[in-house]
Amino acid sequence: MICVNANKRMTINDVMKHSWILHTSAPDLDPEIPIKDAVQTAVISHRSDIDRDILASMLRLGCFKFRGELVHRLLSRKYK
Repeated sequence: MICVNANKRMTINDVMKHSWILHTSAPDLDPEIPIKDAVQTAVISHRSDIDRDILASMLRLGCFKFRGELVHRLLSRKYK
């Protein structure tokens, strides 16, 4: 399918007849589990419970410009 030479490249009909397309014995995949059910979480009750190294790593990722906003969200009991 990725052959540069168009004369040697598989056609759509060839692709549709290929064993990878026709193969039906693959198990059905489970639907994706919602992240809130897949990840174990704990409530952070106090600012002192926030791990400083993890906080620093999260800030370096750049998702939050302001440390205060990140701390506020970590202490919030509301899931987003």
